[in-house]
This record gives sequence, C-alpha cells and structure tokens, in this order.
Amino acid sequence: MKRVLNISQVVLTVFLLVSCSKNNGTDLFTKSTDGVDICYSSYGKGKELIAFVHGWSCDKTYWDKQVKYFKNDYQVVTIDLGGHGKSGLGRENWTMSSFGDDVNSVLKQFTYKKVYLVGHSMGADVIVEAAASYNSDNIELFLIDRFGNTPVPWKEKDLDKFLIPFEDDFVTTTREWVIGPPFFIPESNPDLVEWVSNDMSQANIDVALSAFRNLFLNDIKSKIITLKNRGIKMTAINSDFGNTDSEDLKEIGINTVIMSKVGHFLMMENPDEFNKVILELIN
Repeated sequence: MKRVLNISQVVLTVFLLVSCSKNNGTDLFTKSTDGVDICYSSYGKGKELIAFVHGWSCDKTYWDKQVKYFKNDYQVVTIDLGGHGKSGLGRENWTMSSFGDDVNSVLKQFTYKKVYLVGHSMGADVIVEAAASYNSDNIELFLIDRFGNTPVPWKEKDLDKFLIPFEDDFVTTTREWVIGPPFFIPESNPDLVEWVSNDMSQANIDVALSAFRNLFLNDIKSKIITLKNRGIKMTAINSDFGNTDSEDLKEIGINTVIMSKVGHFLMMENPDEFNKVILELIN
C-alpha cells in the first residue's frame, strides 16, 4: 500500500531539508590535543586532500560553494575550529596555536598524498600555525584575504582600545563592523551582507574576544619564515579592495593572487572565480 503523507509531515520534511542545507556532510568529531571536541565534515575521495578553515566567528558552512566544486576530484574537509560552529568549548585561552592543533587533529584522521590548507582571514593564521607544527612538507597553504604585507603584532594598548566596543556590546558592534568596508564593497549582495553580519554577531563572546586578542598579538611572521625556510609553498589570495604589497610578501615567501570586485569573503562573493583560482594553483 502506498503511504500518503499528511500536510504536517510534508511541512516537517521540507523544514528538515532546509535546516540541513547549511551542512550537506555528516558531522564527525575528534578531539584536539587539549581534549576539546572538534567537529568536521568530509566529502569526496582522492589522493590529495583540501582542508578549508574558516575565519573569526565563522564556521565550516562558509565553504559550502567550495565543497560542491572540489568534492568530485579531491578529498574535501571542512573544520569547525574549537569554540566555533558545532565544536566544543572548555578552553581558557583561544590561541592561534590551539586552533592549529584543532586542524592537525582532524588531518590525522585521513590518509593522503598531499594536503592543501585553505584558511580565510583568521583561518590563514591558523593554518600557518598548523603547518608550522605539521611533521611533513607535503603541504601547501592558501591564505585568503589576511596578509596584505608582512604582519606585525599590534601594540597591546591599541588592541585594548579596539576591543572596548566589542566588550560593551558585542552583537551590535560586530554587525556594524562586518557590514561596512573592508568586509564588503558597495556592489556586494545585500542578502549575503545581512546573513554574514548576523551570523558572526551570534558567536560565543568569550571565544571571540580571546581569539581577537591572540590573533592580533601573535607574531605570525616568525612562523611564516619557518615555513619559507622549509620550502613550503604559500599563496595569498586577496581582494583588490584592500592594499596588497606583493613584493613585500614575496620576501617572506608568500606569492599573491588578486581578485577584483569582491570584498573580504571572496569565496562567497564570487565562488566561481575563487574556485578556479584555487584549482589553477593546485595544478
């Protein structure tokens, strides 16, 4: 006998499909070195692995358009860093090195010939940290819209001043900060701007503030130089909306590719071009 769904069952089915559309992969979990649960998703098959790492107060779903493009030819992994998305809490200090451990803990779950790490914004610092402690050189880094020139740690007094409005009203400050330049340009899709600004403003405040402090005080230049000396290839993929000093970056071992007519979220604003850039660099 054919089963007939009533209207409430149909509505529930549609709701579940829409709810799950943000993450089409199965949520898997492993533990970082400090015991924090790390959520990740795996797609596709291949001897080479591409791992996507999100930025500050984001999560692994920001890479959905990349998953769909690469999963037929590569093993694709998206990661929720500790304290983000569906990953666990319980860490007192959310440092870039601890996030790097999150990435390496996930990589240990796979066997592959080579791994490409793609890190957006804060995620670029994270994959540098991950690669610096990675025990092999079969790795390549794509640093997405983070480094316009050689990074220098902030002065603590300047950082304290910057964080005051976030500490006073995190939600409003984050939304207003993300909506304007340099995150988005006037031509950016307003629906995307609204979604990203709202999503990021709902991040865990304690994690976000700690990550901010550790991000801007971290001497990531020394880790970049270490990777350069190991012969690990690094490429910065930046928006032309910011200022990129390609010669300066080249001196510390980072090549550059510039995308035009996009803001900070290159992979979401123009996924077709972004994906082609990544593929060309891999090939």
